[in-house]
Amino acid sequence: MNNLEQIKEREVELRLAMLAGDVDKLDELISDKLIFTDHSGLVYTKEMDLHAHRSGVLKLHTLNPDEQQIQVFEQTAIVSVLMRMEGTAQGQAFQGNGRYTRVWLKENQQWKIVAGHMSFLRK
Repeated sequence: MNNLEQIKEREVELRLAMLAGDVDKLDELISDKLIFTDHSGLVYTKEMDLHAHRSGVLKLHTLNPDEQQIQVFEQTAIVSVLMRMEGTAQGQAFQGNGRYTRVWLKENQQWKIVAGHMSFLRK
C-alpha cells in the first residue's frame, strides 16, 4: 500500500474512532506532539483532545466527509476535508459544515496526526 492509500485509510480510521469515542484508537492515531486549533482558536494537546472524547465533553453523531484533498510528501501528508457534522459539545447540540486541515507525520513507520485545525463554515 502506498503512502496516499495509507493516509486515506488512516482518515477513515480517525473518523470512525471519533464517531465511536474510541479513545484507544485515537491515542494510536494522534502524535504525542499534537497541536490542534479548534474553531474558537483554542489550542489542544493530545491529552486535552483525548480527554474531550473520554469524558463525553465532545460527542460526535455524524461525520460525513466531502471534498477531501490529500498532498503526500516523503514522511508528511496534509489533508483538507469538508465535513458535515452533528454532535454535542459541552452538552450543547451543534450541526453544520466544517473544514478540517490535518498534518500527518510518519513516526516509527506509523502515520500520526501532529497538527490540525478546524473551522465552521458560514451558512
